[in-house]
Amino acid sequence: MRNRFTEIACFMDPVREINSLRELLKVHRKSAADREALTFGRVHERHQSTEAEVKILAYNTFLLPGVQVQTWCQYINRRLVTNLGDKIGEKPNRAERATGMVGHFRDHGYDYVFLCEVYDEEMKTILNEGLMRRYGRIQQAAGSSFETDYIAIPHEPLLAAIALHPATHFLFPLLNAIRSFEGVSCGAGAVVPGLNLRRYGAELLNSGLYALGLNRSFVPPLPIFPHITGLSHRFETRGDYLKDSDYHSAKGVLRTVLPVGIGQIEVYSTHMYAGGGFIGAEPSEAEKNRVKLAQVDEMIAFVNAQKKPGNVCVILGDINIEGMDVNDETYREFISRMNRAGFDDIWIQRCVDREGNVVIQPTADTTKDICDVEGQLCNELAAIRSSNPERLDYIFIERQKDSHSFVLDYTRPRRAPFYQEGVTEGMNFLSDHLGLEITLKVSAK
Repeated sequence: MRNRFTEIACFMDPVREINSLRELLKVHRKSAADREALTFGRVHERHQSTEAEVKILAYNTFLLPGVQVQTWCQYINRRLVTNLGDKIGEKPNRAERATGMVGHFRDHGYDYVFLCEVYDEEMKTILNEGLMRRYGRIQQAAGSSFETDYIAIPHEPLLAAIALHPATHFLFPLLNAIRSFEGVSCGAGAVVPGLNLRRYGAELLNSGLYALGLNRSFVPPLPIFPHITGLSHRFETRGDYLKDSDYHSAKGVLRTVLPVGIGQIEVYSTHMYAGGGFIGAEPSEAEKNRVKLAQVDEMIAFVNAQKKPGNVCVILGDINIEGMDVNDETYREFISRMNRAGFDDIWIQRCVDREGNVVIQPTADTTKDICDVEGQLCNELAAIRSSNPERLDYIFIERQKDSHSFVLDYTRPRRAPFYQEGVTEGMNFLSDHLGLEITLKVSAK
């Protein structure tokens, strides 16, 4: 229960002082039932109970296991696989960093965490077992996967892509591994003609989207299947299979529903295409932007197809569209599409300084000096010292509508650095991204 003006103001925005009633009312949402101006009395009523509040985190974990290039012999329904070289894009010290994340998640007291790049069972086990010791009950929801676990790549395009790669010297071991199999027969074991060919390809990963309810539950999409905790959409637009490492992950959108007493909040977590990073030449910025905006359209279409009129929707995750410069053409087009769908970038809406000016802060590339740590969180008013800062992580909240069954207020979003010295050389934090945390507060209309 929060009774005093200062208690309510500090909860809604702990970064800057809210000194006027006008400012306090501004950070609360008008319900559809409010025909007159919102008053402090109405705001005070909303804070009389703290039961219908959930603290959530959106976080790219940097736990990618990497994509393995392979050669194999196909014998009817069996593949004899040989891995070629090291995995492409494998992130360092994954088990150690996942263990460190468990401690931070516990210390911050989250109710739900929405994670990216949690692909394999080993990382899920570390997170689950560690969090179980604090919370006792964990509910999981995971994003989409492919129907198969590999993709075939023709031999000649594979070699051509390696030869054209700007960092070819790093790929010499892979090139030599492929050439070592040139002319090597699969033997006489094939029973069906044409199936004893040597093939080349790469692993396909799942979406890496992983949501956890920490002593909290998700509402089943269908009551008759209570074990199902989420619905997912896999992006149809994926980029190029030789240029883009993202092509090999089933990136998409995961829908989960949070029960909040008098209503439900629909959360759509996503990790979108970044572009490049595989063995072919880097795609152009125009190619990257085409894929990114196409995935935005797919996400909006999925939300529109799934959302229930009475629920309030939240969209969050690593969207990989640069948002430091609000005048950037791609960002403006992205925000225009989100605004038309009824969603606002709440960083722009709520993250202001003591004079009321928007202060945009970076969330990505923690190898740079992007966060002055104060306690457990970043100083949101500190000057940016890094060159080329990146804001790739977002929280969008649906505008209040007459159809909504409740009012959803929310605190100022904060960046969570999860600092731990000495885990990975060149990284100040446990991931290459900062987390975004926020508390959602539900009130009757």
